[in-house]
Amino acid sequence: MKAHYITICLVFSQLMALAQIAPSEYSWEKNPTYSNISDEFTNEDRVALYVFERYEYFHNEEGNLFVFQTIHKKFRALNHKAVNQLNTLSIEIGNGVELLDIKARTINENGKVVDFDKSSIKEVTDDESRDNYKIFAIDGIEVGNDIEYIISKKIPSDYFGRTYFQYAYPVLKAKWELSSPTTLLYDTKAYNAPIQLKSELGEKRNIYTAEMNHIPALKEEKYAFVNPRRARIEFRLAYNKGQGNFPILTWDNVAQRIYENNYILQAKDYEVLDKMIANIDVSSNNLEDKIASIEEYLKKNILIQEFHHPDFEDLEFVSKNKVSSERGILKLYVNLFKKLGIQHNIVVASDRDVFPLDKDFSSWDYLRKYLIYLPAIDKYIAPGNFEYRLGVFPPLLGATNGLFVHLVQVGDFESAVAHIKEIKALDYHDNYDHMFIKMDLNVDEGTTHIITERCFKGLSGGYFKQFYNMMDEKAKAEFIKNIMASKFGKPEYKEMTTHEKSKHEQAKDAEFIIYADVESEDFMEMAGNKILVNIGESIGPQTEMYQEEERKADVVNDFKRWYIRTIHFTIPKDFSISNPEVADLNVSHEMNGESVFKFESKHRIEGNQYIVEIDEFYDEIYTDKKYFEAFRKVVNAAADFNKVVLILEEK
Repeated sequence: MKAHYITICLVFSQLMALAQIAPSEYSWEKNPTYSNISDEFTNEDRVALYVFERYEYFHNEEGNLFVFQTIHKKFRALNHKAVNQLNTLSIEIGNGVELLDIKARTINENGKVVDFDKSSIKEVTDDESRDNYKIFAIDGIEVGNDIEYIISKKIPSDYFGRTYFQYAYPVLKAKWELSSPTTLLYDTKAYNAPIQLKSELGEKRNIYTAEMNHIPALKEEKYAFVNPRRARIEFRLAYNKGQGNFPILTWDNVAQRIYENNYILQAKDYEVLDKMIANIDVSSNNLEDKIASIEEYLKKNILIQEFHHPDFEDLEFVSKNKVSSERGILKLYVNLFKKLGIQHNIVVASDRDVFPLDKDFSSWDYLRKYLIYLPAIDKYIAPGNFEYRLGVFPPLLGATNGLFVHLVQVGDFESAVAHIKEIKALDYHDNYDHMFIKMDLNVDEGTTHIITERCFKGLSGGYFKQFYNMMDEKAKAEFIKNIMASKFGKPEYKEMTTHEKSKHEQAKDAEFIIYADVESEDFMEMAGNKILVNIGESIGPQTEMYQEEERKADVVNDFKRWYIRTIHFTIPKDFSISNPEVADLNVSHEMNGESVFKFESKHRIEGNQYIVEIDEFYDEIYTDKKYFEAFRKVVNAAADFNKVVLILEEK
């Protein structure tokens, strides 16, 4: 039940004048039993014996909806970690949340019950978010105890929501319930599990329930998101019989609301747009250049706040105060585009690590982030993200569905319609992190001289440029030093700077380039009359991926990406390399005859130059878990290259 970026406003015609409205009676066992649990949970920290959540919707005397929420949970603490997690609980209050009651108790294996002392409840404020919480301690918990609590709250109403049935610990029994006035009909949908859904439409109240038993723990795994995989239910208000027998809160209703919020302007707004256009260079005949100029002007001149305020949608206020929110700046973008005749779509989406938008279940709770799609050039703008520029947008909004809102014109009538379609992820060629390295040794002094040009584009680091340009010189130096960190125990930085352009063809469109000239004692060592050169460490530390347990989740990448590494190592005079083939690795996985992820390194010798060329890329966002081992081998190949050591022998 959270506030959303899209303001939902429903007017209900039927009012129910209720004098004393209270949540339905709910209580726990008067004499609780202590039951044995299966040995299969031995390695768990805790087990949820019972999880219950209930929402009760009522109209107040003014006809506005509000909700009573009841939460009942009972856990078995199986170790000290669980004891520490469960001995203090917090409840967010404020923003319309009213805490009505708390009950908590512990039950030991002998059946002894200890009720918690309500006087221990304290109110605290988070220093960063400024959110208020009620916290309370349940003293005396020991390993093996059951911890049980019931929390009752009055919360602001919402017409969409979700309840989780799956957590990082096993759940033996979970139940959800929603009750509403007879005029309000809800849709429900289960995800990721066979959750039993039921509905009873009564004469006084409508009751919706969901139930599931023996729900396994859902553990985190690398290259996988937890939330989208959790067993859960979504619910949404579908009909208000007090207004008529037609569906409400549909995708088209979203489009109409977005149209009203963004495109209906006052006379003063047109003056603001005209003045702003006069300050932006839109003279180019190239559409992409014109769009980029508008974006650059807005992102350099208007600060985007993470919170929203109604003033942030007032174009005059935004123009004068140079501040807005993601929602507010969207309005400015699209009206500038409209006035300049630039075709565009507002796109509303959800981060796919949270909840990918389900086109078949029109919950507005998915609609949390904004993009603007420019169909003529097939590119997106992320209006609320300072770091990204035309064509680059937050990675977790790609490779998932979005709600595309199109303007439509019929005679003098203008409106908007909605379509659900995929927001395509950027190609791996558009997200790269390439390195061009030169290495040579000072055998007498035992040092290695390394010159590196590192080139970034797109989501792999091209956006670094925006932050870098805002830093002072000291911060800039520290920033690029951190990025270039490698196996430098006692480095001597001869030069560390940035370049505007790269001479290397593979990085000709790089957006951010770092040049580093470094000497280090850590890349070579003497072994008798041989020299060992840790050439693999020159590309910097690489991720190494282990998987001891059976893979449960499909592989999910944040974005497609590409790495080229070219190393030119100067072979010292009077020396030769006895193991030149040590740098040759080739690990890949193909689908439909095409490599979808690959790590390939190969060497060649030209005169006194030992040259290694590495090509590594990941051209898939989603990969079935049955191919996980192939994916893991490619990821680990880069870490294996870190271990490559050349052996130099005197001729």
